[in-house]
Amino acid sequence: MTVDATYNTDNYTEQGADITEIGGELNILSGGELDIESGGELNILSGGELDIESGGALQFGGVAQSGCVRAAKYTVVTADDTANKITVTTGLTTVTSFNYHILRAGVNVSSAEVVTFAAGVVTITDSTYAATAGDVLYWIAVGS
Repeated sequence: MTVDATYNTDNYTEQGADITEIGGELNILSGGELDIESGGELNILSGGELDIESGGALQFGGVAQSGCVRAAKYTVVTADDTANKITVTTGLTTVTSFNYHILRAGVNVSSAEVVTFAAGVVTITDSTYAATAGDVLYWIAVGS
C-alpha cells in the first residue's frame, strides 16, 4: 500500500474546529448526508463548481429540480432591428421554459412577440413592437 505523504497536510481541521480543509474530494457514501443547519451556508466560490452526475438530483424542499437554469442580459443590435427578431443562444441543449422582458429606456416594451425554441436556441419574433437597436432583453431559460 502506498501512503500519500501529503495526506495529513492536505486534510486538516484548524485549531478550534472552525474550519476543516479538504485537499482532495469529499465523498458522501450511499445513505450519508451533508446537513446545513439553519443559518449555515453552502458557498461555491469564484471558479468553483457544483457537479451533479447523470442520475443525480438537486432538491429544494424535497422537490427534485430537473434541468438547468440560464439567464442573461442582451442588448439588441441593428441586425436584430432589421430582421425584426432576436435570436438567443441559451447554451442549453433543449429549452422547456423561457421568460423574458424587453426594455427600452427602462420601460417594458414586450407585448405580443412569438417565441419559438429549437435545439437550445430561442427566437423572439416581434409582431407588435419593432425591435430597436439599444433595447435590452433580460431572459431566463430552463432546460437541459
